[in-house]
Amino acid sequence: MWILGLSALLGNGFVIFWRLSPSQRRRHRKNPVQSMFIFNLAIADGLMGVYMIIIAAADMYFRDVYVFLRSLLAEAHSLQIGRVSISSVQ
Repeated sequence: MWILGLSALLGNGFVIFWRLSPSQRRRHRKNPVQSMFIFNLAIADGLMGVYMIIIAAADMYFRDVYVFLRSLLAEAHSLQIGRVSISSVQ
């Protein structure tokens, strides 16, 4: 998970900075729609990489604790995310 998250973040970060460079902007004036789609896809994939890194960090933090907190998360009314995650696992 760490490798996937970091490679997605670094690879798409490279694409974003490459697309924002002045030489690439001039080069892609012929096809602005395609260039915009590639740029937006790189942003979306980069955010997915951030999400994977957060999931991997949460997995490390809750690795041995989640079993004990599961019933507490199911009973908490303010933790809607906890209910959704528990019901999606079942």
